[in-house]
Amino acid sequence: GEVRFDFAPCPGRHLVDFQGHMLLVERTRAEQAMLDMHTGMPFETVRLTAIGRSRHLFETLLKEASATALERERHHTVIYRSWGTEWHPFGKPRLRRPLSSVVLDDGIAEGILEDLVKFSKSRSWYVDR
Repeated sequence: GEVRFDFAPCPGRHLVDFQGHMLLVERTRAEQAMLDMHTGMPFETVRLTAIGRSRHLFETLLKEASATALERERHHTVIYRSWGTEWHPFGKPRLRRPLSSVVLDDGIAEGILEDLVKFSKSRSWYVDR
């Protein structure tokens, strides 16, 4: 398969060109030895600074970053588990399996699928409560 690399600026100050605009990226780590209990990584802050009065540049950057992250998981199943008051991915995303590969008693997998479809169609019911 294809190997994919992600490049991220190390802690410190960096100038980055995004769509013809210069952004100052300041990445800092907490001075205390606080760690994210899930990943073991220190807590970090990333501050983006640009010259101008419009938020449009940041909205565009964040939408593009979000779309890129969602595209990476598009054909995968990601399992999340609760960690205190947060939800974290559990393990690596897996390619989706066909329902026919799930071994359960007759009708169980189909019943679960029906429940999931019904649940996803009733989003407003959960939002209203």
